[in-house]
Amino acid sequence: MLAKERNRKLTEGTGSHHNRSSRGFTLLEVMLVLAVLAVVLGIVGGILKAYFGMLFSFLVERENIAEARAAMEAIVDVLDEARRERKWTLEVDPTGTKILGREGEGEPHQVLSIDEDHSAECRLYRGSDRSLYRYDENEGDWLEVAKYVDSLEVSTVLGTDIKPYIDGGSEVLELPDDAVFFRVTVETDKEGSGEAACRVTTYVYSGWISD
Repeated sequence: MLAKERNRKLTEGTGSHHNRSSRGFTLLEVMLVLAVLAVVLGIVGGILKAYFGMLFSFLVERENIAEARAAMEAIVDVLDEARRERKWTLEVDPTGTKILGREGEGEPHQVLSIDEDHSAECRLYRGSDRSLYRYDENEGDWLEVAKYVDSLEVSTVLGTDIKPYIDGGSEVLELPDDAVFFRVTVETDKEGSGEAACRVTTYVYSGWISD
């Protein structure tokens, strides 16, 4: 009798467990799981978005730096070529948009233009597409040397203004205090947002000694 009753309880217990398992999850349990999953996905998504945003900004910044460096190297090269090889003294025109080269008392020659309005003899100009173009005599055509040039600024300063900021060993220190220099500033910004822009400034001797 006891054995039969024990078997009956075991059978009833097994049936109850089986019925509960086959019942599945309730709607409340499913909603709780989905809510937790949504929170986890939101956190992971936010982290990934921040990571890729930082990566994108870093890559854009590196590209802006490279383009600014390329632009500045081309500008310095063109101005040095005009002064050293052509033996021209350099000056900024009255509009502040051109650098001219002059040999003695002769007519000035356009060397650099910060906008698209340039002469046939100009060697470097900034186009309306924000690219910097240099004339290649071997190719007989204009070649793009830098991109994303948002601004190109040129002004004049005296040696006394910049010598305190120059390290020893520079030829600038050997020039008179009243030597005239160009302050050239280039800013590149691929996205145009200003967040990862690169701004570079350098000084180039004009060949003039101030009166």
